[in-house]
Parts: sequence; C-alpha cells; structure tokens
Amino acid sequence: MDVSGEWNHESGKEFLVDLEHHLISLRVYKNLSNIYHPENIAPKPIKVAKNHVVELEIPLKILNYPKKVCIAVWYPSIAPWGDIEINIVDWSTHSFPPKLPKDFYPNNLTREELLAKLTQAERKSGRISSSETWRGTILITGDITIDKNASLTIELGTVILVAARTDDQKSGRPSPPDLFNPKDPVKTEEYVRNRVEIEISGNLIARGTDESPIIITSSAQNPQSDDWMGIIVHRSGSLEFERVLMEYFRVFGISSKGVRISRSLLRNMMEGIVIIGSEDELLTINPIITESYIYNSGHMAITVRSGSPIITYNIIYARNDMSFPGFEYGAIGVDFFAKPTIEHNFIEGGPPLKYEGYDIWGRYIKYINGSGLILHAYFGAIVKYNTFFNCSNVGVEINPYRWVMEKNNFANNTVNVAIFGKFEPEPSDIWQQRLLENFTVTPLNSISLIRYLPHMISGEDTASNNIYPFTSAHTNTPGTSNRIGNHSGFVSRSCCSIIN
Repeated sequence: MDVSGEWNHESGKEFLVDLEHHLISLRVYKNLSNIYHPENIAPKPIKVAKNHVVELEIPLKILNYPKKVCIAVWYPSIAPWGDIEINIVDWSTHSFPPKLPKDFYPNNLTREELLAKLTQAERKSGRISSSETWRGTILITGDITIDKNASLTIELGTVILVAARTDDQKSGRPSPPDLFNPKDPVKTEEYVRNRVEIEISGNLIARGTDESPIIITSSAQNPQSDDWMGIIVHRSGSLEFERVLMEYFRVFGISSKGVRISRSLLRNMMEGIVIIGSEDELLTINPIITESYIYNSGHMAITVRSGSPIITYNIIYARNDMSFPGFEYGAIGVDFFAKPTIEHNFIEGGPPLKYEGYDIWGRYIKYINGSGLILHAYFGAIVKYNTFFNCSNVGVEINPYRWVMEKNNFANNTVNVAIFGKFEPEPSDIWQQRLLENFTVTPLNSISLIRYLPHMISGEDTASNNIYPFTSAHTNTPGTSNRIGNHSGFVSRSCCSIIN
C-alpha cells in the first residue's frame, strides 16, 4: 500500500500490509481462496477473475491516518505494479453528523410561522373510540386517549400544536418525587392536571415525508422542556412514527412491542424516551428506534428500564444547548431487566455541565458529566458498530454479565470503558430489587476498570473495538476498521433526511 498521498506509486513510500496481522481482515467472494500473503509468496495466492470481489479491511490508525492511499497490486504477466485509487474521507471535517440547534425546523420553517397557524387550527381533546384522521393544523387542548380498538392516523404535513401548561380535561396521575433527579418538578396533582398527555391503548400512525414531515410541538412562544406531558404507549397499543418531529414534552413512555420510530427527530424533552415492559413482557417487548436524530434531553435520551429494544442507526447528542434540572445525563441508560440491541449509532455523551445540587446519596455535586451508554443489563446485550464520542464521564459503563461488544469506535472520552465487578439496583429502584429475588444471575469473570484499552474482551468473545485516547491527535478520526456502512451507516441510510 502506498501512503505517499499521491495517486501514483512512489517507491520508498510503501507500507507492507501483512494480512496475517490480527488487525487485518480479508473477505473473498465468488468462492475464492482466502489464503494470501503480500508479494504473492503464499502457497495458494488469491486469483482474482473478472467480477470477483476481494474486500480488505485495514484500520487506518496503523498507517498514521493518511489523507490518500493507493493499493499496489501485482498483475501476473502484465505489469510489475498496478495502482488502485482509494478515496479516504477526511473525517476531521466529515465524520460527525451536524449538531442541530434546539429551534431547527425542516424545510426552512420558523417557530413564528408554526405559531401563526394557531388561528386556523382545529381543536382536539378527549377520547378517541373509533377511527379518526387528523390533517392540516391541530391544536390539542386536553388529554387524548386512544381506546384499545380505536385508531388515529395523522396525515403527512400535519402540524400539531399542544397547549402549553394547560389541560381542559384536568386529568392525569400524580407520582412521587424522582429521588435520582431531585431537581425535577414533582408530578403533583396540580402539575399533571395542567399538562396534556396522549395515552395510546389502540393505534397511532403518523407517516410524514421529506417534503411534508409531521411536526408536534408546544403552543408556547417561549417553550420549555415540559410544556406537555408527552405520549404513553400502553401494552395493548401500537405506534408508528416516520419523519415526525416531536418536542417540548416531558416523557415518551413505551410499554408495547408494537412501536416503530424511524427517520424522526425527538428533542427538547425533560425525561426523554423511557422503555419499560411489564408482567410477562418484562423482557420481550422490542420497540424499534432507528434512523432517527435524538437530542437535548434532561435525563438519558433513551432509558431502557426493561425490555429488548432495537436501537440502530441513530444520531444521539445527549444535551447540547438547553438547561435542564436532571441529574442523569447521557445518551442511553439500560437497567437490569433488559436485553437491548444497540448497533450503528453515533453517540455523544456531552461535556461537563454545572449542576450544583445533591445526588441520591446526599453528596454535593457541582458538575455532572455525560455518558454514552450506561449498561447494567443482567440478561444480555449486543453493542456493535457504534461511535462513542466526547463523553465527559465514560463512553460505556457495563457490569460483568452476558453481553457482546464488538467493532465500536471510542474517541475523545475521559474514560472509554468501565467494567464493574458488581452493580446493584439504586436505592430508588426497590421494584427491581424485588424482581431480582426471583432470578439467579451469575456474573462473568471480567472484573476491572479499564482506561484506554487497545483491545477488549467482551462478555462472550474477543472484541475488536477501536480506542482513541482522550489526548490523541486523532480524536476526531473514528477507526475505519469498524465498517458501519460507509463507515457511518446512519448517514448512508438517510436516517435524518427530515433535517434536509
């Protein structure tokens, strides 16, 4: 391989790639031999015929991150050298998806233009007991309940404005303070009776397009992260979101296996997305969140209390330009009764933020730090092909139970991976402590705290994760040995076409 930066071979600038090196992988298609050695000296060299494909996977860090390379190939009986031009993306300018401001709207819409639609809005409130379709501009003035056999369809291009901090149904369920987030507003009876909530026991279908996305936002001129309570999908309910922008709500609760959120934008939310199974579906609910852009959350952007969600091809910026009272801070948090699949995501935990308050243990905390993935699942997890970036606390925090972690990128994190020998439910999680009494869970023998490790042992197999130390000159260069579909698969799959 020529790393001179030129498209033509330059003698003396070669890098001999040993394909038997543990960092190199070789895939041969069309039933070709997989025995190969540079300089054509292997006993069974690869013979490439027309229409055959050879895939060579090389981590560019061993080449010192060249801007350009070309591969020198021997053509028998034709020429001593042949150069194949290889394009390398300059990841310092193209590797990371854009950070959207909290007031971004697709198609160059402004918030003023959205609020101007209030004069023509159709008002909605109360129970939906049959099939109903919404279109145009809707103003929700009170709690919406979709009954078990009912269906609500929201047409493309619909703008839904939710009345801020008021509710003409005056319903809602109060709950005790969140001990882990003591600064959060308590859901008192007065609080919940002045926040609109959408409860789904039937079906909600909202499908927008690139040209005509669906927007669900607060009616306030100066909106806050809990202007309305949010959406709750009960066990019997189902929800499909495609190209939907939803914001300024407290929580998006999911307790159903019939949920799919794709190519959508969820942001400016106090508690974020919370997935929690119940009864015999404690581990089996598997909502899908894919190809979406999720950012600005007061707690973890996605919290998996229980269930087996599939979280793939998303861009998650935990909390980048809003002030929240929450103590929990990061992209994804997974509790004990969970078995998630987390693949092909770009995840930024975030920088230190001022907190100046007490945690659940009574310790005074001046600053809180953002985490990429807090993984306490006792029942297994798959974590592959993700990029964990700029996490001021830890890229991934895991306990030593059954999990597989492979081919992830870690860049610019204070600590890349922390593995704990034992991790019990928090004092506020009494319900989990009681449930665990019915299970026997045996930890693995992977017990240590790891910083900047060049390789990792996963819960079951040897992993090949790329680690970039916090002080590295290449912290903006995720390793290309982790193939994430054109490296960042979420980009090539248009996960955020809604932002165009």
